[in-house]
Amino acid sequence: MASFAALDPVAKIAWGKRLAKWRRQYQAGIEALDQLEQVFLSEPVQRDPAEHTWGTVYTARYDTRERSVRLLWPDDVWTVHMATAENGQRLRDTRVLMPLLLQREREIPHTPQVIFA
Repeated sequence: MASFAALDPVAKIAWGKRLAKWRRQYQAGIEALDQLEQVFLSEPVQRDPAEHTWGTVYTARYDTRERSVRLLWPDDVWTVHMATAENGQRLRDTRVLMPLLLQREREIPHTPQVIFA
């Protein structure tokens, strides 16, 4: 087993300051990610598929430290932890605007469903 020498008082203070700085930087990074998440959930990136023919359907935020992924919609969040992940699904009823090129004589379901599994 490894043994470590005790830090002298000056080194202890210096390391304490370094750790405090790293904690502040980490927290600032988390806050920046929270702000970026909101950008992806706002216009013009996030667009109502019933009103636009393109845009983001959902946003994924990966957290390697927690080993999880968050799937985000403007009105819902689904967090999946890799260690405890189980098969599951979320059904979302979504109205979709079809581009003119695709609007042909054919039967289109009234409430198309997308399954995220």
